[in-house]
This record gives sequence, structure tokens and C-alpha cells, in this order.
Amino acid sequence: MTHTDLLLDASNLIARSYFSARGFGTRNAVRDRLREYRHALQPRHVIAAIDAPTNFRKQLDPTYKGTRGSKPQALEDLLNHSADLMHELGCICAQADDHEADDVIATLAERAPERVVIVSTDADLHACVRERVSIYSPANRKTFGPDEYAQRYGFPRDRHSLYKALCGCASDNIPGVPDIGHSRACQVVRQAGSVEAVYAQLTGFDHRTQQGLRQVTPDQLQHALTLTTLVIRAPVRRLHPE
Repeated sequence: MTHTDLLLDASNLIARSYFSARGFGTRNAVRDRLREYRHALQPRHVIAAIDAPTNFRKQLDPTYKGTRGSKPQALEDLLNHSADLMHELGCICAQADDHEADDVIATLAERAPERVVIVSTDADLHACVRERVSIYSPANRKTFGPDEYAQRYGFPRDRHSLYKALCGCASDNIPGVPDIGHSRACQVVRQAGSVEAVYAQLTGFDHRTQQGLRQVTPDQLQHALTLTTLVIRAPVRRLHPE
């Protein structure tokens, strides 16, 4: 019998629940969402990934996620005790020093001997998709797996971070390459699988793509790649209830 483990980002779940509940009854909203996921996916375990207080990306680049506004104090308090809440609701909690929840999820997904479903609306985690790892979107209640990945991107998943570096991410304050959106980024990554290859093959891209890439140095794109690459060997440990 094949078992399924469910992975989710605790902070993301709590924040979405907070705003859907408008700050009132957030715990009940989190409980209801977990009940929905358990009913839909029938997991053996629900594992909540917890952000570490500090992370290496912020240490590498102090501007990382620097454009995000302040959170309501009530939400901040909930996030500071996210492991307590998730334990209370029957989840296993995991964390890795100096890493974000996405790195914890990526590491656990990479290690998983059996089927894993990641609950997320975050396209960054598309990099984790493979034969036994899929993503369940609570927004549309659909599953995103290898077939959907191939249809959407058309390049190997180990190039996903390069795609993200080219596109950039406003939420994370990663600028990306001017005038390169999803379609052009996919074309570049299908043709060139590394920063070095991108610039070596520069004249092989369309004029607009060339113009955008000439506004970004290889070092700048490599820096963005470092920020967008999910860690699959993070020092993950289980957190126990206090």
C-alpha cells in the first residue's frame, strides 16, 4: 500500500486563513482548511514547514523580500507561534536553521520514499514536482503534476530556478530581466540551461530578449539564481511540542 504525506507552509496557511477570516477566528479557519485537505487527500501525515527566524537569502541580500509591508500585529503573533498552532491541530512540524519553509518542503519532497502532495498556491514549489511529488492548489482544488509541469514549462524541472531568476519576483524583491515574462523565459531556459549558457547563446534569442539580457550582467543573474534556488539538502529537523 502506498502512503501519502502532505506538506504545507505553515506561515502561508496561517496568513491566508487570517485574511479570509478577517482576523477573527483564524484558528478555526486554519482548522477548517486542514480538515478540507485531509478529506480531499487522505494523507498519512500532515507535515507543516516552519520558517526559521533568520534565513541565508536575507543574509546574502538584505533587500530580499524588502518591499513587503508590515503585518497586522495579531497575524504577527500567530506566525511567531505557528509551530504551537500546527501541533495543536495534529500536524508534524519541521524546520531548518537559516532556511525558509519552501526549503524544508523541497528537502522533504526530495527525500520522500513514497507519494507526497504539497498544498500550495506558490509557483516557486513547481520545482519540486516529479513522478511521486505533486502540488494540490487549494484555490482551484486541482493537482499539478509532471504532465502539467511539462505542458506549462516545457523544460526539465532542474532548470526551474533559472526560469524564476529570469522572470523575477516582485513579492521577493527579485527584479528579473526586463521585458522577459513567462513565454520568453521558457524559450530561454529550453535553449540554455545555465547562466553561462544564456549569455554564450545571447545572439540566438529574439531581439527583445537580447535587449533585456544586456541590461543585466551575468553576475546579477547568477545572484538572482542563488536567491530563487530551493535547497534540497537543508538541515531539516522535527520540532516537538513544548
